[in-house]
Amino acid sequence: EEMAKDVVFKATAQLGAVSYETKVIPVVFFRDSAVSLLEAFSPMFLGDALVKNKTLLKGKEGQAIASPLLTVIDDGTLERGVGSLELDAEGVPSNRNIVIEKGIFKGFLHSVYTAVKCNAKPTGNSVRHGYKSLPTSGIRNLYIERGNHTLEDLLRAYDEVFLILDLMGLHTVDPISGDFSLGASGIIYKSGKKEKAVKGVVIGGNILELLKNLVGIGEDLRMYGHVGSPSLLVEAITVGG
Repeated sequence: EEMAKDVVFKATAQLGAVSYETKVIPVVFFRDSAVSLLEAFSPMFLGDALVKNKTLLKGKEGQAIASPLLTVIDDGTLERGVGSLELDAEGVPSNRNIVIEKGIFKGFLHSVYTAVKCNAKPTGNSVRHGYKSLPTSGIRNLYIERGNHTLEDLLRAYDEVFLILDLMGLHTVDPISGDFSLGASGIIYKSGKKEKAVKGVVIGGNILELLKNLVGIGEDLRMYGHVGSPSLLVEAITVGG
């Protein structure tokens, strides 16, 4: 029933969508759009990326990289989680690993191989994509911890807010630099009320700047496969018409 409500909302809310001018505006990522963004940038948390020097988080352990509101967890023990197993692909017990805690980057997600290469401990994040493939580090059940705001609260936080319902071009994001430029569509809200649906716009920036500008987290956490997120309010993003 909840899935049906989301589908109907997204399908009907964007009827009659128009173009939009270029401006810097507060943005709410609807929960499945936030999931898409988190999944696209998830390689930057992996030990394999660290070993290959392909992550912008190298050397940032213990540093503030995001808003203090943000906590990101990868939990291989999550009840009914798609990625939950007692052991990972190398026989290491699964763990609940805090990746970002109140904005502080806590560390990478390691397989045995990447842990040895980096002089770290395995985190239970070894995965195999098939019986012919070698184990590699990967996410298990990665999610952003829920906040205490309703979606309506987030949409009323500023005079004008862009609710992003769909993102396009996620394969083009760069986990090494953190830069992204994505097509987007959604709804413009003014004073918490829908003004118009928009399409054909582009949002751009850097993932760390986006995480630092996070000013509100919704209570509507939902898992989509092995990645989950609530809706997220970001103070300012450049939206190109």
